[in-house]
Amino acid sequence: MKRLLTITFLCTFPLWFAASCGDQATAVAVNEACKQTENRSVKVEGYFRLPQSSAPPLTGENDPRSYMLLLVEKENGTGSFINVQVPFTGSKERNRLDTLPASYTYNDLHVNTDSGAQVSSGDKVAVTGQVLKDSKACIVRVEKIEKP
Repeated sequence: MKRLLTITFLCTFPLWFAASCGDQATAVAVNEACKQTENRSVKVEGYFRLPQSSAPPLTGENDPRSYMLLLVEKENGTGSFINVQVPFTGSKERNRLDTLPASYTYNDLHVNTDSGAQVSSGDKVAVTGQVLKDSKACIVRVEKIEKP
């Protein structure tokens, strides 16, 4: 019996170790996100903004079920910014943006956080995602949205 427990422990320990050493997101400032390596997981705080354009906020090149938004450093929209690819949905799914109407304003921007709370463009958020550099501009593909 003791031998069986030892074998079980030795076989499962590497799995526990690997799970505890998973890819942890590195907390970085907005202006530091795109200085990270490709596919690096980062956590960045800022405010969602719609791109200043008359066109819709464009679906992501790599995922047509996402919008390309800006994450800006300061609440008034100034300071550094990065492009973020945020998944959208017609329902209130966590870590997703509600679908925008054809004619929208900043008031239509509603995002569902990881906890299920809803935030808007005036609320500070912390996004966790992967840095992508394979397109024309650096993008953070958002996987998790929190209210700090």
